[in-house]
Amino acid sequence: MRKLLVSLFFSVLCFFLCSCASKVPEHYVAFYLESPKKSGTFDISRTFMLPVINKEIRVSRDPVFNIDALSDCVVSQKYDPVLDTHIPGLFFRIKDDYSIRLEQIASRAEGRKFLLVADGKPLGFCILKKNMTRNDLFFFVMTSVSGNEALSQLDELCFELNGYILEFREYKENQ
Repeated sequence: MRKLLVSLFFSVLCFFLCSCASKVPEHYVAFYLESPKKSGTFDISRTFMLPVINKEIRVSRDPVFNIDALSDCVVSQKYDPVLDTHIPGLFFRIKDDYSIRLEQIASRAEGRKFLLVADGKPLGFCILKKNMTRNDLFFFVMTSVSGNEALSQLDELCFELNGYILEFREYKENQ
């Protein structure tokens, strides 16, 4: 009888502890750095196919910034002087701790791209420039629509990505 009570007690305790533990987030957002044009044969890399334009981009195997580096994102527009138009996309804010790393990477990788990947799917890219700061992380997001419909899709995507970031932040705080 005593063994049964002890066993029951530990079962209830285990159930309680497991149900209180924070659930590992299902979703993930990361920035991958495009591999240099002249990289070695044995460099570890992977490729992603950008949606809509079907362009393959080879990137480093591991992300440069993961979801932990991100504060949030907002829908924004960037003026393109060549096309003489504003192009919608997502502007990401990163945490202060990561801004120096961003500047170092950008100074060595000018002209290459950061690839925005969520749950293993590429969504868009950001072209790196030499004097890039944390205020320059604008991503062109691939969409097959334009105008208000594109902005509506970006709003939905932004809401979803911010949800992923918040879910991950809460998970980290509860650990």
